[in-house]
This record gives sequence, structure tokens and C-alpha cells, in this order.
Amino acid sequence: MKVVKVQHVSVNCHGNLDATRRFYSDLFELPDIRRPSIPGIDGSWLGLGDVQLHLVDAAESGRSPDPVAPHWCLWVVDIDAARTELESAGIEYLDGAQGDVVQIWISDP
Repeated sequence: MKVVKVQHVSVNCHGNLDATRRFYSDLFELPDIRRPSIPGIDGSWLGLGDVQLHLVDAAESGRSPDPVAPHWCLWVVDIDAARTELESAGIEYLDGAQGDVVQIWISDP
């Protein structure tokens, strides 16, 4: 599958969102960016050049893949082709969306 770029890095700061957001925005001067409403998951998104830093305030499920666990997101050219390739390789994935953005979560070995 053709990867275009790293889209975001996600950090889970469950129970410590305000302090974590201040840490990144004050120390590194990262600006707040618009975050879509994600039911049941609080958080804050910060700009980091062409990449976003997603701060997530939610309890991890302990399952794998887990969308609220720390992760990094790769932008692919064709998400449907990515699904097909994952299925062909026998790699389990989880479909989801954040706003208008469709996502697939996988776990590496």
C-alpha cells in the first residue's frame, strides 16, 4: 500500500488532559487545531507542522488494536486498496472515523 505521510501521532493522557495540553502548547508552542466531536472520547489536537499531535483522554480498552491507545497514523493513497491488502495478508483491522476522516487501526507484530 502506498503511504503518503505521517498524519498524526496520538498520546493517551487519560485523566491528565489539561496539564498535558499545556505542556505541549506552552513548552513547544504547538497551536490548538480544530478537533471534531468524538462521542465518549475527550481530547485536544495540536498542530506540529504538517503532522498533528492528538491528545486523548479516555481509558484504554486493553484490546488490540485500540483506537485510544498511543499510536501513529499513516496517510495512504487508497484506503479501500489498503483494506484489501490487509485482508490478503491476514492482518486484522478495525474500521472507524473521526469526523469526515475514515481510519483503519492495526497492530504491528
